[in-house]
Amino acid sequence: MPAVVIEGPLVALDVVHGGPGSISGVVTQQGQPARKQVVLIAWPSLRALSSQVSEASGAYSFERLRVREYLVVGLDEARALDPEAKLVVAT
Repeated sequence: MPAVVIEGPLVALDVVHGGPGSISGVVTQQGQPARKQVVLIAWPSLRALSSQVSEASGAYSFERLRVREYLVVGLDEARALDPEAKLVVAT
């Protein structure tokens, strides 16, 4: 499923115009790969930049990012469990 770009002036610097960086990984739920909404957030401004639903295997990927820090948050569909978050640098 393609990423959804969230509108805004800072978003264009990171997601629309982009750069050479990318972030990818696997989200889990109780230690198992899971399908979750994955939100890419600029750090430290905490501005949401993009969102996508991971594959059934939990895999996600954000491409064409500026090389900087981002917060990646995985949310289960029911919002019943605590979100999973990690601070990463696009490389």
